[in-house]
Amino acid sequence: MYVQCEPDSRSLGHLIITVPEQASFWEIGDTMPISWDTRGISGDVTISLSRDGGKTYTDIVESTLNDGSYEWTVTGAATFNGMLKVVPLSDPSKATTQGLFSIVTTLTPNQPPEIVGIIPDQTTDEDDPAWTLDLSGYESDLEDSG
Repeated sequence: MYVQCEPDSRSLGHLIITVPEQASFWEIGDTMPISWDTRGISGDVTISLSRDGGKTYTDIVESTLNDGSYEWTVTGAATFNGMLKVVPLSDPSKATTQGLFSIVTTLTPNQPPEIVGIIPDQTTDEDDPAWTLDLSGYESDLEDSG
């Protein structure tokens, strides 16, 4: 799985996303509250979504007031690699990201989405097997580490 890590930005005056939480599940059609600490930065922000663990982002909203709150109606495609990015337009260097969370088509109460199958790949290195995750319709971004 690809995960983009950034240095701890809490002490540098960067925005801090507080909701959604890491490892949360959101159903397509849900209203996802997005919350962040504005860090006193004035102006507007852009909020973007990544479905591939932070490799690429698509804007949810190009410009909204940096008031620490936005409600987004979750859209497809489903993914287990969701990340958000909030960027202050007045100072893009104070941007922040949060993830990973999942977007799913349906949720069964008290049960995570079903994983259809995990199939070991053929490998010559017995100490480092590679795996294929079949999510049948879910967008995934698992990289072969070999």
